[in-house]
Amino acid sequence: MNEVARLGHARIVLIEDDPESRASLQTLLEEEGAEVVAVADAEDGAEAAIAHLPDAVICDLDLPGMDGFYLIQRLRDHEIRGNLPPCVAIALTGHDGEEYHCAVSAKAFSIS
Repeated sequence: MNEVARLGHARIVLIEDDPESRASLQTLLEEEGAEVVAVADAEDGAEAAIAHLPDAVICDLDLPGMDGFYLIQRLRDHEIRGNLPPCVAIALTGHDGEEYHCAVSAKAFSIS
């Protein structure tokens, strides 16, 4: 019962602009058995997610050029247009203010 579930061969696209955080997260996920495509910016992340059709996307929300909210919306639009099952989307942020928590919660539960 104490055994931890491994990620197996889950395909994950990781989008994180901080090189140290990206390398740490990639190492952690790969040690758990995931196949990780790690990129530093939102445009490359959107392209990787569309090309690889991952099981999950882990995305920093505060990215230069395109925020993580827009990136995930772009991915969802692609999934809907292609009649594809949605992948898991996990948001990362270093922001700790209450206003940011409300924005994340509102986006997470909004219906398009």
